[in-house]
Amino acid sequence: MGIIRREHLLPSDWPTKEEIELLVEKSGGLFIYAVTVCRFIRDHRWFRAKRLEIVLEGGSHEQSPKRRLDELYIQILENSIFQNNCNEKEKDLLSRRFQNIVGSFIVLFDSLSVIVLTSLFPTLSETIEITLAPLKSLLDVPVNRDTPVRLLHPSFRDFLLNQGRCQARRFWIDQRKAHHDVAEQLWNPVRGNLLSTLRGHSGYIGVVVFSPDGQILASGSMDKTVKLWGPVTRDLLNTLEGHLDEIFAVAFSPDSQLLAAGSGDFTVKLWDPVTGFLRGTLEGHSNKVSTVAFSPDGQLLASGAWDETVRLWDPVTRNLLSVLESRSAWVWEVAFSPDSQLLAAECEDNTIRLWLVEKKRLFQRIQHEKGEDLVLRNSRNLAFSTDGSQLLLDGKLIEFQLPDSLTLSRQKRAATDTRCPLNIERDWVTWNNRRVLWLPSNQRPGVYVIKNNIVAIGNGSGRMNFFSYGTI
Repeated sequence: MGIIRREHLLPSDWPTKEEIELLVEKSGGLFIYAVTVCRFIRDHRWFRAKRLEIVLEGGSHEQSPKRRLDELYIQILENSIFQNNCNEKEKDLLSRRFQNIVGSFIVLFDSLSVIVLTSLFPTLSETIEITLAPLKSLLDVPVNRDTPVRLLHPSFRDFLLNQGRCQARRFWIDQRKAHHDVAEQLWNPVRGNLLSTLRGHSGYIGVVVFSPDGQILASGSMDKTVKLWGPVTRDLLNTLEGHLDEIFAVAFSPDSQLLAAGSGDFTVKLWDPVTGFLRGTLEGHSNKVSTVAFSPDGQLLASGAWDETVRLWDPVTRNLLSVLESRSAWVWEVAFSPDSQLLAAECEDNTIRLWLVEKKRLFQRIQHEKGEDLVLRNSRNLAFSTDGSQLLLDGKLIEFQLPDSLTLSRQKRAATDTRCPLNIERDWVTWNNRRVLWLPSNQRPGVYVIKNNIVAIGNGSGRMNFFSYGTI
């Protein structure tokens, strides 16, 4: 209060000793009560003395501290949202705006910027900042429109969603209705179509992969299963069971006739994705298998693990052909070059190792900068460019030197940009680099894969979401 008095040149006896004692009594020892009162009174657009008077009004000494906090929230909302001489019709309009705008990040358990709120509620774009501006005693409303608006304390959320506590019905947020309203805005057919939400896994989905022919989507989960879905019908086609631990990696053979899955049980299992028949189990790793990949010619299957090795298998005979050592680094992901002659492995020491497949010789070790932690991670994170002369990691090109033995045998071709215009950048679905859909927190963290203008997102709830944009 002393700071407020000095800032606004108020009388030296403001507030009085009796008023301070009453405020202390009303706070009931709740620090958030005291902070909220100070922020409310400090608002530069209002008379401080009048606001103090509002806070000191009402309330019974027998009330619990929580009940007094609830009354404070109601007092602040009524005096911040409603202007003087508002009629009932205007109050209804203003309270609905409040419920829509504040309710969006209340129910999503997320912090949304003004820009995101504008994209969710374009019809309210002109009033979002007007609605939020008077609520700075309850919300952290930044000047920068890109910076998220945040709750100052979780008790405000609890208050708004509890009809018993929020006895001013104008401000109570119906959680079910708010979820419905936000969902309608998120999956707006003008911007794109939510084809369906598939519920099948009982645990976190760690990998999603389309078959090369686009007929099957495979998802691997902490529930130790691989589920196969029809991308067009969105039906569950099959559930592949047998692993004893979490599924870390899934890959299809180039002809889509074989599926490999790597697990925390140290094994790789091979299935027929059409019949669900288990073709065999590859054993040999001494730690979790984190990645699997078929060579483009279909002759090899590579598996990388936390045991610091990459193993090459014959996918038909299921024989182990060779073991490539990463030397003191877990292997996160492996990828073959388009001509199947090179193998790259991304390792946990922020390096990429490159081997000549036929000679089984390590010919280059590339240090790269660790990328930022992505909200959603592409299930295929490491790949070669279309001509095989460069690597792509998290969408960034990485140069490497071709071995002399390959320089003459490989015809240099200009890399073609085969990227789909549909993409995911942090927490947004984008179309031709334009943001079209914001992904709420219940879609994150997770993994995604894109094929034929369909993006499939697997998340921590065990659900799969299909989203399309443009012509499929």
